[in-house]
Amino acid sequence: MQTTTIRVTLPEHPEHPGVEQWAELRAASLMRAGDAKAIRKAVRLHFAKDGDHWDGTFSVGDDDDRTDALLARVIVAWSYDLPLPVADPASLDEIPVDAWDALREAVKPHREALDFTRKPTEQQQPDGSSSSRTDSEASTSPDTSPTTT
Repeated sequence: MQTTTIRVTLPEHPEHPGVEQWAELRAASLMRAGDAKAIRKAVRLHFAKDGDHWDGTFSVGDDDDRTDALLARVIVAWSYDLPLPVADPASLDEIPVDAWDALREAVKPHREALDFTRKPTEQQQPDGSSSSRTDSEASTSPDTSPTTT
């Protein structure tokens, strides 16, 4: 039987010592197209001053926004006396930083499940054989990804 939720134990809340804190997340194997779309909507491209092209940069907060968008979709229950993030995404701003960090770590498999750009695809070769490449390698458009140092 497939697991539908996972329970994540969160660090103790400083205002409630001794009280177990937790969150239940929808399993990564149950990610849906709407989840992927929500994550993509959370990414904002920054355009050059002429407004005609992407300048190749991301805001440091973009990854936080993507994480919050994902958490809002996968947290199905939690111990906090706050609305679930699906009802009020600002609830994520009210939890302790170490709890948010623990949730961020817990959704790594969810992010991987939604990373459509790195999933292998089969490419048919002229000789009839096939080779496995990632979708980003198979693309005919040039790589405009920002470089990291």
